[in-house]
Amino acid sequence: MLATNALFAFHFILFDLSVLCAALGQDNNEDDDDLSLKIRRISSGIVRGRQIPISYAGGGNAFLFAAVPYARAPSANLRFQPPQPPEPWGGVRDATERGPSCWWNTS
Repeated sequence: MLATNALFAFHFILFDLSVLCAALGQDNNEDDDDLSLKIRRISSGIVRGRQIPISYAGGGNAFLFAAVPYARAPSANLRFQPPQPPEPWGGVRDATERGPSCWWNTS
């Protein structure tokens, strides 16, 4: 019983610390227009996102990075194979708008 209580206390403290670290890491300056906050480097290149408002979970803002490729297109010899990393790109890729939706037949 003592081991169960100690394990529960450990997980509770670990959760509290993770919430505290997340809260301390947030950018609370909503008027900050620094573009470096919206540009991130990922394994395939550099992407530029945008800040969007959140209307749930207490509100606030989040960064949107849309239409960022996560894998190569599954065509030709890549069809039915595990995903392959996307081709790297040069410069800054605009990820501020969502890409085209998947086509589907509505009839």
